[in-house]
Amino acid sequence: MALLKPNIQGKALEKEFMDYKLQNQGQTSRSENRWIYTFDTSLIQSDEMLKKVKASDKVIEAQFAPLVKE
Repeated sequence: MALLKPNIQGKALEKEFMDYKLQNQGQTSRSENRWIYTFDTSLIQSDEMLKKVKASDKVIEAQFAPLVKE
């Protein structure tokens, strides 16, 4: 999950991290510009991906989304 800076679209991170097949799964908060993403874990470890997303100049904060149990 990533909180993007104002006026940054959810697709912007997909372009930045296309090498890891980052895909936008939807916006969870319009008021906060918060988005959910998935990526290919065979290309990069989860902790490394989170570090890269956090370091992006488009991102205010990022964290793993809680798992939903069915």
